[in-house]
Amino acid sequence: MSNQNPKPANPSPATSPAPEANSKPQVPFSETMFFRRFVATAADYVIICTICMLSNLLIFLLFSGFDGDFFKLTYLINGLVWGVGGVLLLIKDGPHSITAFDCRTPGKYFLHVRVTDDQKRPITYEMSIKRNLVVASSFLCVSASCFIKSIDLPLITNLLLLISGIASLACLGWTIYESYLLFKSKDERRPGDILANTFVEYY
Repeated sequence: MSNQNPKPANPSPATSPAPEANSKPQVPFSETMFFRRFVATAADYVIICTICMLSNLLIFLLFSGFDGDFFKLTYLINGLVWGVGGVLLLIKDGPHSITAFDCRTPGKYFLHVRVTDDQKRPITYEMSIKRNLVVASSFLCVSASCFIKSIDLPLITNLLLLISGIASLACLGWTIYESYLLFKSKDERRPGDILANTFVEYY
């Protein structure tokens, strides 16, 4: 009587591991996260821009009855307004504590977006300035134009205003280009994030 190992009655063919029951298909970043991040940034930009424009309108109305050098003061004040707006855009992602928005801008709060460092902690003001420098540059260029207009020197003023206008358009163009790079990126980071070593979380 020979000792032979019995063969299994129903040999099972090699199969690939079964997918997890609770696994969900991942939605591409380009279809969801980009939209939320773009809208959050645009909302912050529009809010600050609206405040600056309304402030400018109020200042011009208050000083509309004056002439000469005193009226030039309106450009100086408006330059300060746009400068403050630019600074707010620079530091808007910093660790300042606003209880209602949990250390986030209104746009990021309502779109459920948060900026962190590589350790998932709130970023510093230095990191915020680095990542928002291009976005805030257009405001700073408008501020510079107002200051230049308040001086009103012949020829020099027009030349400086032209340079400031070109710089403002260049900054706006680069901001749009950064949005395109973010849309195409695989790690969901734009050049400003890479420069500041920041990351964006969605929840």
